[in-house]
Amino acid sequence: MSLLTPGRLLRSLRKNPVILHGLIKNVWQDQARRFKDGPDGWSVVEIVCHLRDLEEVFYQRALRMLNEDTPVFESFDQNEKARQGDYTNQALNRVFEQLVENRRRTIQFFAELTPTQWQRTGIHPEAGPITLLEQAFQIGSHDTDHIEQIVRALGLAEELYGNIKVVSLN
Repeated sequence: MSLLTPGRLLRSLRKNPVILHGLIKNVWQDQARRFKDGPDGWSVVEIVCHLRDLEEVFYQRALRMLNEDTPVFESFDQNEKARQGDYTNQALNRVFEQLVENRRRTIQFFAELTPTQWQRTGIHPEAGPITLLEQAFQIGSHDTDHIEQIVRALGLAEELYGNIKVVSLN
């Protein structure tokens, strides 16, 4: 039996916005702009904007995987998108609402897939061939990475990690 199942992935996709909301619900707009995960890092609002925009990218890729035979995906320039989208000046609460709206659509899409459809493939720009199952996993994993980034931006990481340095495995 595999631990990587559609049901488990869908639960993760449902839970992550709840966890994110718990982190940001008491963050004021000026804090969302000022609190960053490092000197050259992203602010809380920039991170949530990134999650919202990548949700759309992931959804469009998943649609293509379902409707096309092995589509090839282009790279996503997150820094250019942040500049174009003026992430810093967006309203945190509205951005989060948009993310949740997009996530509902993503969950509905994945929930309606048949077992055969979960195995449809596309070509990821960095990872190569991936299935829809792996695309759903990537969305949840991407959420987790950025939720942890927000924890650091809010200054909670030291309390949680102490002297332990959190290392990115990417």
